[in-house]
Amino acid sequence: QVTGSQISALDVATGQLETISAKGGAIVAPDDVAFDPRGNLYVTDSILSGNISGSHGGAISVTGSTGAARIERSTLSGNTSTNGGAVSIQSDRIAWLSQSTVVANSASAAGGAIRVDAAGARFVLDYSTIAGNAAPQTSGVHVVSGELLLHGTVVGEGTGGADCGQSGGNLT
Repeated sequence: QVTGSQISALDVATGQLETISAKGGAIVAPDDVAFDPRGNLYVTDSILSGNISGSHGGAISVTGSTGAARIERSTLSGNTSTNGGAVSIQSDRIAWLSQSTVVANSASAAGGAIRVDAAGARFVLDYSTIAGNAAPQTSGVHVVSGELLLHGTVVGEGTGGADCGQSGGNLT
């Protein structure tokens, strides 16, 4: 469970302890924990709650040029950022959110729950619930560029902007 906690890494060769994600920060790709050597992020059976980002992705911000992100059977709640209150995809990556709940997140600009903003990005929401999120522009999911595919997913009950919206890209 990541709830506004500090994530640290220990270099077993030198004994040095390094702060990977400061207290209250989000998991940020590709440099933080939960990534394999190829840059793939796996979040399974987790709760990411109460994280704050000053820019993108309160809980998870996907950047960089390699790897994919897969979030399964997890809850993302109470996270805050400027764009993408819970998750922000800002690179040409493939990401999946499956059998998960994204609730009560907020963004001060767009995408209270999720924001996709990269021409080659593809984000699949599969059998998930996106509800009760807030942002002035699109309280649920917002696509600036790239593609967001909804399959068996409920998006609603947001406050502020529309539950689903796009200013570019594809939302299907």
